[in-house]
Amino acid sequence: MDASPGRPTSTPPQPAVPDPLPSPDPLGPGGAPPVQASAVAEPEIGPIEDMAVVMDGVSKRFGDDTAVDSISLTVPRAPSSA
Repeated sequence: MDASPGRPTSTPPQPAVPDPLPSPDPLGPGGAPPVQASAVAEPEIGPIEDMAVVMDGVSKRFGDDTAVDSISLTVPRAPSSA
């Protein structure tokens, strides 16, 4: 419909649609793709005494920002050379 001087134009009413949530950066912080915990297979590990590092449920926060939430990591010791 063309707008004529002195004649308002009307548009059909539109249903109210909520604004979508902002989508996160697909590459994640620093350009690295995010890793989903469900996509990572848990390897079989040996006794805890054979581990160099064991962290379970570690979180790191900076003020109100959470950098890491409930991460677990197990690193086995390197084999000793005889």
